[in-house]
Amino acid sequence: MTIQWADGHQSAYDFELLRWNCPCAECAGEMGIPGKLATTSELSDEQIDLDQIEAVGLFGVRPYWKDGHSTGIYGLSFLRAICPCDECAAVRAAR
Repeated sequence: MTIQWADGHQSAYDFELLRWNCPCAECAGEMGIPGKLATTSELSDEQIDLDQIEAVGLFGVRPYWKDGHSTGIYGLSFLRAICPCDECAAVRAAR
């Protein structure tokens, strides 16, 4: 998935990166309780195959994965924060 940001920056996300960063409570955890991904070392093909994606208002996107998972809503600010490009990675490392 590629996003062209208003400031001209472009971010390209592979589906596996998106799934590892799923922000839903089931995957990421909530209230101090780790989610499923905390104890997962490998994702199946169905977990990283995208079935469809839809916009959620003006603030994010919701992917629908082939394994039936669809509860993660990725906010645009969250997506920008996890941009995998070298420039963004260097900024994160400098913090």
